[in-house]
Amino acid sequence: MVHTVVAEAATPIQTETRKGQYVTARFRPDDWKILKDAKEYMGFLDQCYETMAELTGYQPPMELRGYEKLGAWGTAGMDGINIDWTCIPIFMNDFNTGKVEFGFVHEMGHVFDARDFPRWYITPGCGGETFGNIKLSYALERLLLKENRYRIEFGPGGRQTGYDFNNNFYLNSGKKYLASETVWDKMGVDDLHSFHMTLIRKLGWDVYKKWFRAYYKIEVQKDGRAPSGVNDPIRINLVCALLSIFSGENLVPDFQQWRFPVTDKSVLEVSKRYELKDVCAATDKQYADEYNAGKIRLDPLALQARVKQGDGGKDQATIFCILRSNPSVVVRYSMNSTPVTATSKVDSGLPIPLPTGNVLNAAVFVFGKPQPILTTSTTLESKTKK
Repeated sequence: MVHTVVAEAATPIQTETRKGQYVTARFRPDDWKILKDAKEYMGFLDQCYETMAELTGYQPPMELRGYEKLGAWGTAGMDGINIDWTCIPIFMNDFNTGKVEFGFVHEMGHVFDARDFPRWYITPGCGGETFGNIKLSYALERLLLKENRYRIEFGPGGRQTGYDFNNNFYLNSGKKYLASETVWDKMGVDDLHSFHMTLIRKLGWDVYKKWFRAYYKIEVQKDGRAPSGVNDPIRINLVCALLSIFSGENLVPDFQQWRFPVTDKSVLEVSKRYELKDVCAATDKQYADEYNAGKIRLDPLALQARVKQGDGGKDQATIFCILRSNPSVVVRYSMNSTPVTATSKVDSGLPIPLPTGNVLNAAVFVFGKPQPILTTSTTLESKTKK
């Protein structure tokens, strides 16, 4: 990791700049002295940046800097965030104890939405704040782990890991909305976040990584212009169409449960309008290339064995793999106690009969590696991840 200290000329407020691999921070010398380990702090900023870049496929400039009389905790722009000087000593003292400040991670999330593409997916009007927090959710889930000291204290649960925080706060936030009659374009920030977090827990983060990347492909189309209004149903129909394709699930019922104006017909129409067959194929290839280059870390839900009732009322399983288009990957499965090995049947994407009580085991293998990179299993009675 690159770590340099640059002394600056006298200014109305004397500052000192430190540079990490991705993030630059410019604070007062006395602020830096508060930290027990400034190198660890810069390393954490770099890790936050790296996870958000992995989620979105975007790498904006990122500088954190103090600002006098900002009028808010912080603000975000195209090249970084401003933080009111009065707040900096507080979160630096907190960091010494392992507490991660919600504010600067949230504002970093905004920087990853500062380009033009959010006009496609920020739906409805509260989406700007929601999607700053979606980036925060992914960063905290990746970085605030049981085995390290970093924790967040925001909402219910006290100091907790990122995964627990997302479940205790965001996953539950939409319950009041679902029980109300609030129309979809009047959702609150945390309501919209709760909707997406529900899908993330169902589909995994990797479906969302592909989703963010797909807008690059749409943007270069001849008619690749987003609707001007945040309430235009085309936006949310495009969101539903893309997430459905990448997850291999028809998500129209999920969106309708949250009162979004989507139907099978409207999703099909928007899929044709934006040539999503080609868009998603190109995104799948990009994603496979990034994974092969070591730029993508897979979520456990990147491999799923899904049980559904097929024709004739018989239950059957299908195997979903986020890397299905990767030529260096093969998905194999076995039944019951038979191990999943190179001699197991190769999943062709067709439904697999699954009689009651039988266990379907699936695994993803990468050429040249004897051990699978992901495994999963399921029965009619339950579904368990390994």
